Parts: sequence; C-alpha cells; structure tokens
Amino acid sequence: MTAPGHPACRDVDPEIFFPDHTLRDHNERVTSAKSICLACPISAACLGRAVVGREKDGIWGGYTPLERRALLRDAHRLGHEVGYAVRRLELGHQYRVRPTDLLAVVHGLTSRGWSVEKLSAALDLPLQAVLKVRQRVQAATACLVAVSEAESICDGVPSGGVAEILE
Repeated sequence: MTAPGHPACRDVDPEIFFPDHTLRDHNERVTSAKSICLACPISAACLGRAVVGREKDGIWGGYTPLERRALLRDAHRLGHEVGYAVRRLELGHQYRVRPTDLLAVVHGLTSRGWSVEKLSAALDLPLQAVLKVRQRVQAATACLVAVSEAESICDGVPSGGVAEILE
C-alpha cells in the first residue's frame, strides 16, 4: 500500500509507463500502468503535471498521450458559451445542440440539477450516451482542476496558463 502523498509508481520500473508500441505486450503494459495509477493517491497531480509539462509520451495519472489530448479537447469544450442553448432547454423548447457544445450543455444542465433521464429526453439521446457524456464532463473537469493545481506548483509553466494549454 502506498503512503498518502507518495506516488504508487515510485517503486515500479518506469518502463511500464512508457510502453513500446511495437511490443506484443503493449496493451498489457498500458493496462498494468493504468491500474497502478488508479490506486495512486496523487494521480490527479501527476496528470496535471503531465498536461502542464506537455508530456508527449508515457502514461501519466492513468492517461495515455491520446487520452490526454482527448481530455484537453473536452476541457476546452467545457468553456464554450452555451447559455442560450441551456436556457432554451430549461424552458422546454426543442433545441438541437451542436456536437461540439454537447459537453458544455450537459455540464450546465447537470449543475442545475438535471437528471440523466431529463437530459436524455431533452437532448433526444439514449441514457447510455448521456452517461458517457457526463463521465467525459467529470474527467475534463477533474483535468482542469489538476492542471490549475499543477500550474501553481510547477516550474516552467507556460506564461498563458490554463488558457494556453487548452488551445
């Protein structure tokens, strides 16, 4: 068991977090690395550090480089201005939400107490799709928090901060 505040990976061969894509056991290594991160008390800080440091390789905080890029894309989309869409949906109007605004709309309505069922009906999406979108919203929000925290403690942070990282 890892002590609080200490990385779960500190006594693990770092090679596991940088799997070679040409190896046959690549997927097994990724799964192993992610399971270590899942049990780590500082995985969010690790993810934040990787994003702030613009790490292009390796598994950090339980995310591969492709997954980190997707998280950043989702985090950027959370910032979309969707007030009009949210108001229309709150008033019970039919409103077609653009796919690029879906995360921000779901985030806005969820923060107003909308249930998955209500979101599903208003957005004309299956429950499973809404659940997946909500999971992406939660992960993107957690990423933003981790990046913000990492920014305040990391050396060499880009001068533009979170906004620059999300671009």
